[in-house]
This record gives sequence, structure tokens and C-alpha cells, in this order.
Amino acid sequence: MHHHRLRRARLWLGMLISITGLLAATAGPVAAGGTLPGSFGGDAYGTFANATAGDIATQLGRSAHLPCPCLGTDGDVHTNTVDTVKAGDAFRAATVETSAYAEKFANMSARVRMTATVEDVRALDGLITADLIEARATVDATTGNLSARPNGSRFVGLTIGGRAIATVSQGQRINLPGFGFVKLNNVKRYGDGEDRLGIRVEMMRISITRQNSLDIPVGTKIIVAQAEAAYDRDDPIGFAGGAAWASDATSSVATVENRFGKSAAEYFGCLGSGDVYRSNNVETVNVPGLLDTATGLTTLKGHVDSNDILARGTSRLENVDLLDGFLRADVIKGVARTTYTPAGGGTASFDGSSFVNLRVLGVAIGDDVAPNTRIDVAGVGYLILFETASTADADGSRAAVTMVHLYVQTANQLGLPVGTEVRLAFARTYTLAN
Repeated sequence: MHHHRLRRARLWLGMLISITGLLAATAGPVAAGGTLPGSFGGDAYGTFANATAGDIATQLGRSAHLPCPCLGTDGDVHTNTVDTVKAGDAFRAATVETSAYAEKFANMSARVRMTATVEDVRALDGLITADLIEARATVDATTGNLSARPNGSRFVGLTIGGRAIATVSQGQRINLPGFGFVKLNNVKRYGDGEDRLGIRVEMMRISITRQNSLDIPVGTKIIVAQAEAAYDRDDPIGFAGGAAWASDATSSVATVENRFGKSAAEYFGCLGSGDVYRSNNVETVNVPGLLDTATGLTTLKGHVDSNDILARGTSRLENVDLLDGFLRADVIKGVARTTYTPAGGGTASFDGSSFVNLRVLGVAIGDDVAPNTRIDVAGVGYLILFETASTADADGSRAAVTMVHLYVQTANQLGLPVGTEVRLAFARTYTLAN
């Protein structure tokens, strides 16, 4: 039964991979028999900005986000890559790549290593530049010891204010005239060191504390290259995970994806014990002629104990205008909820998902929309409203919802390449047995 559940776990996690491939590493967790008890944790991403940053936060998102599979990668190295991350003159990078490696060995030891590498960095209109910034977090576990290290983390070709920075000390702070300051090589360890140990490596955090020539909002924080790795000796009854964002797009043209970004993106990659609550928000999302919204808010909740597992994700948008009046709504909210208990198995639901004052081409659709409702869009393609997918059985559950999903199928006057997809109010969760 245990091996059967692991095979099912691989199937479910594969089904949970996002269209953009951001959660590819969750597919295929593997636990070897007779090895060290426990589970892996952590994640990695290239760039992130807080909600105060406005459009910058949307464009940077958590680029190339990659969670660590709870049961490891079976010796493989999983990767995720994003080309061309750009937020005006505030920040740009040519390439972002993240990786995850987690394995248990026959000698009752284990290792998890997460990395985030960002190349050709230019921040604050060239005030900060670097050829490469890499965060690396590693945790090793044996029957008697847990150790964590940031070895391999590095800057290559770093300059600040035109001055080359050859050596960076841990937590080093450098003032940025006219903007604020930057902290480099931030390392934090957590856990009791006996049953659980984790390490978070954040290579660069830019803090805007002054009115500035680029009109970046005061209070903005931009993070570059973060990697986190953890090991927990407990063997849980199962695992939970989730992701949510208010809006995003995929396209064959990188600039289209970058213009949309992943607004208010939030994740928890794999929870094996305890509780997690995460939220993110953005004040506005504006892609001229394509998408205009007010507040975007996402939340994720997870719980795992010896009796049950719960994961719930929500994504909410207000005052939505898609395709310059084609679709409007006062509120769009997507909810994905999954549970698992050893006695009852898995459940999945979308209760709480809703539209308020939804209109398409000026015609009121009504707030009670049936799942997977299709509406053709002349000269563009088609829409799917309240798009859902779910699975629930004795070994767990998964649920994914996209409240508005636009598929571009024909050449159009909007400048959207054929094959582009735009998603609004997306949430996905899973719960599965160990």
C-alpha cells in the first residue's frame, strides 16, 4: 500500500504542475525504503518585490519559483528557468534559473540543496550591476546530526555606484544615494537543530527609503536570488501544497509574459507538519488595452498533523476590465480547497468561488456561473469561466481553479501572439498520503 500511494503521489503532483511549469519539481517525489526517516523542505526563486512596489511587484513576481519535493528528487536535479525579467529601469535580469536536489542515501544520511541563479543584473538604472548572483542553501542529515550551510553562494562582477565589490561579508549593508540601501548575503538558520533544521539564503535585498528619480515607491523591497533548504526528521501522515496568483499570462513572446507578470503570487511548496499561512497583494494591475484591475489578493493556508491534512488557496480581484471592456466584473474570486484523513481519504471543493456583477460585451452573465463555461471571443479566441479540475480518492486530493481563462487562437489587433493565454484568479492545492 505504501508503494502504491507513492506512485499515486507522483501522478497527483504531476497533475498539479502549472501551465508555466513553475511547480515542475513537485512531480515525482520518491522515498527509498530503509533510509533515514523524515522529509525535505524549502524553495528557491530569482526575484521578488513586496506589494508596496506596485507594478514592479507584478513584473518581478517570484520568478522561476521552484519548491523542494517533500520526498526528494530521487537523485535528479530539477530546474526552472525564466528568460528576461524586467521592471522598467528599477530592475532587469537576462536569465533566472533555480534548481532543487534532495536525496536519501543507503547509509542513513540525506542531503537537500536549493539554488537560485540570476544573470546580467541591472538595478536602479545601473546603480547596481552584476554578471551573476547565486544563492545556494544546503542541509545535510544523518542519524545523529543536522547541518546547514550557504557554501557556493556568490556574486560575480558586482558593482554598486560604479565601484567594484570584490568581497561581500554576511549581512553587509551599503547605502544607495538617492534611493535607500542594499543588504547583501543575508543568511538565516532556523529550527531546533535536532529534529528540524533549515537555512534561508537571500543574496540581495534593495530597500527604497527615499523619494527617487525613478519614482519607485518608498517602502519598496526588491529581493534577488533566494534559496531555502530544510530537513524534518518527522515522518508525517502526508503532505500539503498550494499556489495562487491574481493574474498572469503565458506566451511565445517573453515581453508579453513580463508585462502581465504574476500578480500577488504566493506559494507553499510542500508542508509535512504544522501550519502555514501566507498572503500577498497588489494594489493595481495595468496592462494598457488588455487588463486593468484594482486590488489583487491571494492567500494560502495549510495544516498537517497526525489526524488530518488541509490546504486552501484563494485569489481575489476587484474592478476587473479585460480586453478594454470585453469582460468586466466588480469582484472575481477563486477558491481551491483539499483535505485528507487516513479514515476518509481525500476531498476537493471550490466552495466560495464567485463572480460579482460579471459582464461580457456589456451583457450581464449573472454571478452564478457553471464550471467550465465557454464563451467565444470573435477575432481573438475563447474564454473559459470558472475553469476547474479536481481529483479525490482514498490516497488524497487535488484541486485547481482559474476563474477567467482567455485562449488566443487567431491573429488579433491586441498584439497578443497566437497561443497566448491569460488567467485571472488562479488557485491550486493538493493533499496526499505519505
